[in-house]
Amino acid sequence: MNIKTKEGNKQYKAGSSFEYRLMRKLAHKGLCVRSAGSHGVVDIILLSKDFTDLIQCKYTEKDNADLTALLKGDNIKLFEKLEVSNNTRKFLVIKQGRANDPLILRYEPLWEKWIGAFLY
Repeated sequence: MNIKTKEGNKQYKAGSSFEYRLMRKLAHKGLCVRSAGSHGVVDIILLSKDFTDLIQCKYTEKDNADLTALLKGDNIKLFEKLEVSNNTRKFLVIKQGRANDPLILRYEPLWEKWIGAFLY
């Protein structure tokens, strides 16, 4: 039986709360769907008229997270390798500490790199 610790449960609640806030900000762009439990590589799917956006959310209480280590993580590598159509984009949205605005990166498959981006 998998029992969550208080710390793990607190982190999960903060992360899911962040995902719901992001969905509210994106609601004007199209249909937003959240992957409950975040057991996959995609946390939010945004379906709009022109694009399908796949969004991986990361939440950390640290003000200066190690982004290099984060981008080398297994879940991010799987996300990068996920095969998608030409009108599908991949975003990584990172909420760090007390910062008001999250860091938003879009995966550029041509360069195989994450670049700064706007999502909403």
